[in-house]
Amino acid sequence: MTQRTSEIDAGERYLNQLRYALRHARKSDRDDYVAQIADHIGESRSQFDPADSGELDELLRRLGPPSALAKEFYASERAKLNAAQRALQTFRRRWIPMSVAVVVAIVVIVEVWAATYQPISLRMSGGYSDNVVALSGRVPVKLSEDGPQPVTWQLTEGLYRVSILFTVQNDNSIAVSISPPSIVQGIPNRASWRLESTTTTKQSPFISASVSGHSYREILFTTTYHCTPWPQGSLNAKSPETTTVNFLPVVMSFLGHQHTLDVPVQPFYLEFLGNCFG
Repeated sequence: MTQRTSEIDAGERYLNQLRYALRHARKSDRDDYVAQIADHIGESRSQFDPADSGELDELLRRLGPPSALAKEFYASERAKLNAAQRALQTFRRRWIPMSVAVVVAIVVIVEVWAATYQPISLRMSGGYSDNVVALSGRVPVKLSEDGPQPVTWQLTEGLYRVSILFTVQNDNSIAVSISPPSIVQGIPNRASWRLESTTTTKQSPFISASVSGHSYREILFTTTYHCTPWPQGSLNAKSPETTTVNFLPVVMSFLGHQHTLDVPVQPFYLEFLGNCFG
C-alpha cells in the first residue's frame, strides 16, 4: 500500500509540474494536453507489476522533463499561428512587464523634462527702474555718465532705501511659480519683495506667485543701507567700495523642481563714500 501511494504521488507531482510549465498557454489547451499525458500515464501504470516500484520512474524518464514537454507544446502551438496571431500571443504573455516598462519610461521622461523645464526669460526685455532715496541724512547723488556706462548712485551719510523694479517674463505656454530667494548675492542687508500690478501699480506682498504662459510679473526689490562717515584719515575714504547690480535672483518652481535664476536688470553702481557695512 505504501509503495502504491509513492507511485501515485510521483505521477501527480509530474502532472502538477507540467501544468505549471504550461501556465502561459490557454486554459482549455493546457487542460487538454495535461489530460492526454495523464491518460497515457494511467494506461501505462495499469500494466505495471505492483511489485516493481521503478516502472513509473522509468515511464516518467522516457516522457522527459515537464519543461521539455512544455517547450514542445509551445513550439507546436506557435507553428499553427500566423505572424499576427503569434505577436498577439506574445503580447498576452508579456503585456504586464511591457506595460510596467512603458509607465516607467513615461515617468522618467516626464521627470527629466520637468527637471530641465525653464521658460523664464534671462534677457533684458522689459521695463526696469532703480531708485535710491534718503530716509534720513544726506541726499544720494546720481551720476549720469556718457556712453554705455551704468548710472552710479553715491551714498555718503544717512539711511538709504534702494529700490529696483524689474520684470519676470514667461516665454513658454505652461505656467510656473516664482518666489523670492532667501539671500541675494552682493546684498548683505535685509531685503523685502513686493509684486506690482501692471495696470494699477498697486503693490502686494511677494511670497509666491504664478506666471502664466506668455505673460510676466513685475517685482519690486527693496533694501536699505545705513552709512556713516569714515573717520578722518581713514584709508577707506580714499578708495570707496562699489557694488555693481546686474541681476536679481528669483526661485522658479515647476512640478516639484526648483531653480534659482538670475534675472537681468538695468545695470547700475552703488558707490559707498561712507561706512555702509559697519
